[in-house]
Amino acid sequence: MKKMGSLLMGSLRMILI
Repeated sequence: MKKMGSLLMGSLRMILI
C-alpha cells in the first residue's frame, strides 16, 4: 500500500514540476 502511495506522490510531483 505504501508503494502505491509513493507512486501516486511521484506522479503528482512529476506533473506539478
